[in-house]
Amino acid sequence: MPAQWRRFGRNPAAAGAVAALCIASIALGGPTGDPYLTMTWDASNDGVGAEEYSWYEHGTLNPFGLYTIDPLMIGDTQNPGSMTPIPGSGVSAFGWNYAGQLQSQENLWTYEWNCIFDDGTGAGAATSGLPFVTANLVVTNNDQVNSQTFTLLMTLNVPRVVVNPLMNGSIVGTILDLTGDDATVSALGGSSIYTARIDFVDERSLMVDPFSANAGAPFFSGPVGPEDFGLPTPEVASQDVNTNIQIFLQFELSPGDSASFISIFEIVPSPGGLAVLGLAGLAGRRRRRRA
Repeated sequence: MPAQWRRFGRNPAAAGAVAALCIASIALGGPTGDPYLTMTWDASNDGVGAEEYSWYEHGTLNPFGLYTIDPLMIGDTQNPGSMTPIPGSGVSAFGWNYAGQLQSQENLWTYEWNCIFDDGTGAGAATSGLPFVTANLVVTNNDQVNSQTFTLLMTLNVPRVVVNPLMNGSIVGTILDLTGDDATVSALGGSSIYTARIDFVDERSLMVDPFSANAGAPFFSGPVGPEDFGLPTPEVASQDVNTNIQIFLQFELSPGDSASFISIFEIVPSPGGLAVLGLAGLAGRRRRRRA
């Protein structure tokens, strides 16, 4: 049955048990007019329903600028000199930065995030900025006995319509064995670890069932992926962007272990879409002049 949706209060210790994910309505922006990004977090073993939260309630929102997410490292964690980066996993982008962390009340999991995003209407619009979300997350299953299913739905409101958009996306990760008995992260049956959505509609999925990855040795960190779409040539989306873009992540993680992911979803306008946006802006200026 679907998980019940609740908004976080001021207690970052709560989170929830997963089922179907849905957002009934979304405001167009945050309370200060900054781009509005919401994150809905869910864990299967803590007995709490899915929780939705945002940058003005939890974590830290940093202003528009150039931000960098460090590459993911793999190798023997007990021998730091053996650790090497996954090629292409480091990310630098102009946008807003949202970072924070949560922990369940029973210490069944910990979750950290570091995101770069832009809705295409802020400071980035002057440089042809377009909607994108880069989500860097680290999840630890502190349940030493049972695997857990973790779910993250990240929703970025897009205030202006993007007509005939192109798109690209990617995901890369690591799986870390913290218990000395190897570690596994996997897609749920009939599902995928990564799904990109436009206006709540699935567009592309990556790391599709029966996808799984292992650390490979006790106390090692192993690669998960990478997989991508629309790179280097963007793909045609099935619809215009009218409301939002989303990254939906869902995976099962072995007891006592940790997983990290960097996932990206980016909208790229077609030449026709750019022309329509330009006409819309011109019409808006004309209306203001007549007023």
